[in-house]
Amino acid sequence: MRINGTEVAKHGAKQLTVEIQPPQDKAAAEWVQGALEPLAGEETTHTFDEIKIGLIFRGPDPGTILRNIGHVLELLKKETVLDLDGYRDNFRAWYRGSEIKKVGRSKRVRLVDLEFVGYAVGKEVTKVFRGKRTAEIVREGSRPTPVIVTILPTQNLEAFTIGGLTDDPIVVRDLTAGVEVVIDGRDGSSVERAGTSIANKAKDVDLWEPPALKQERTALSFSETAPKVTITYTPIWL
Repeated sequence: MRINGTEVAKHGAKQLTVEIQPPQDKAAAEWVQGALEPLAGEETTHTFDEIKIGLIFRGPDPGTILRNIGHVLELLKKETVLDLDGYRDNFRAWYRGSEIKKVGRSKRVRLVDLEFVGYAVGKEVTKVFRGKRTAEIVREGSRPTPVIVTILPTQNLEAFTIGGLTDDPIVVRDLTAGVEVVIDGRDGSSVERAGTSIANKAKDVDLWEPPALKQERTALSFSETAPKVTITYTPIWL
């Protein structure tokens, strides 16, 4: 087991148990008094998985074990990437608490239960489109996920439009041949990138929501065939 790339074995610990409870996502719906059927909403409320991990610590004495527990807890101060033994995907998680337990009368063993909220993530996926007016992405994962859109024009363009990643098409104006435009659905930024030079491009981008793959299948449309369009995302499971 690794926490943010650090093996817990380095601190005398070993993964013992893992318990994952799925998210309690709720579909929006309301049954109005007098109505014969409920009114279904369009939005779903997304929630975290609940993740509980049991670690066993071994050491020569209680003091050493306690210090090692402290080293592991120090790894959990910020957003945490959990690489759990026996699991294909990593977990993006946030620490919520812990409990230390004795094992009989032993002074050389302690059990520690760690609690997190989070979700499973797969490996990054990249899709490249060239010379197309329409295309389709079949999303990996079981939940909506934001995307990074990179546009590389082969010629100067007054405007370029992408449909399918937002409710209203994304419009990018004033594109320069060989200069990338990167629209990041994770942080909402839009930049222009030429080599190592990066400039804010937000004023030339009409975007009303972060681009994302909301459904398993997403139909895309492009106003021009000349630009190379790269869409990158990380699958989210559970």
